[in-house]
Amino acid sequence: MSMCKAGGYSDSSDEDGEEEDGDGGGDADPYPNSNPNPNPNPDPHPDPNPEFPAKARLVRAATAVLRTPEPFDKARLSAAIHEGWTADRLHDAPEELRDACERLGGDALCAAPDAPARPVAPETDAAAMRDKVRKIRQGNRKGLLHSVAHAESYAIDLMWDLIARFGRDADPELPLSFYDDFAEAAAEEARHFLAWCDRLDAIGAPYGSMATHDGLWESASRTAGDLAARLSVVHCVHEARGLDTYGSSRAKLERCGDVESIAVLERNVAEEVHHVRKGVKWLKFLAEAGGEDAGELFRRALNEHFEGGLKPPFNVELRDAAGMPRAWYMADEKPQAQA
Repeated sequence: MSMCKAGGYSDSSDEDGEEEDGDGGGDADPYPNSNPNPNPNPDPHPDPNPEFPAKARLVRAATAVLRTPEPFDKARLSAAIHEGWTADRLHDAPEELRDACERLGGDALCAAPDAPARPVAPETDAAAMRDKVRKIRQGNRKGLLHSVAHAESYAIDLMWDLIARFGRDADPELPLSFYDDFAEAAAEEARHFLAWCDRLDAIGAPYGSMATHDGLWESASRTAGDLAARLSVVHCVHEARGLDTYGSSRAKLERCGDVESIAVLERNVAEEVHHVRKGVKWLKFLAEAGGEDAGELFRRALNEHFEGGLKPPFNVELRDAAGMPRAWYMADEKPQAQA
């Protein structure tokens, strides 16, 4: 049984601190679909090249992000892909995407990698990480912001991996709104990452100057074969944990008098609520498609893939805003009858 350890969506262990598929016109596809079968569903906006429908293009674009090692390049590429996707212009590949695809080669885009490409970190030893966690617990602002920025950099990969890994041959078939939701979330995570990097530059601790690790990918690796488990563990546990730590992070920044970072945190948390909401929404979709209760599906995923159990304190207000039923994470709450 594959298990993930309990913990937040951060590189610190500190708990204080049904639409149709369509795309616009174009003469050639820069990253052709590995599955040459045209979309069998009727399309109100037919693609001029039906062998390369919109979903397939986004899947391959998502794979390009995963195979791009530099976090800043991932962020810029994410923004370009989302802009092209929302404008129905992904067939006319943005320059950033075209360059990435040419650099990687077509074969590299045919499948999601086991793990995303990442830069080689100069410091990943256990002693350096323990020192970083200790400093965060003591209220060290640089350590806190670097930890949050690192989590956001991995969140970019996690959002695109949902599309690249589970969007190819989804069963049940995922509607276009699934791709919309997580392309949007990836672009927002990219914006969060860049905003935190700006703050790190401003305080003299640029991203990459402190110890990091790849433990944030562990949950994704453990749930690579199960979309319901991925949504449960990554989005409804780890991302929701990020909502729980909002208050303690804000308090630390207030003690530092860092009003600029507080402003970034406030802007980001509203979008993070929506990211958790997306996880809840699509977990419920899978449960309904399989004739299951969503709460039971969530609990089974945790039993099979998550170690340590859910631990308070919970930010009930933000979890409520994300549409997460309290019975999913609070033992004394009883599930409400379905209308």
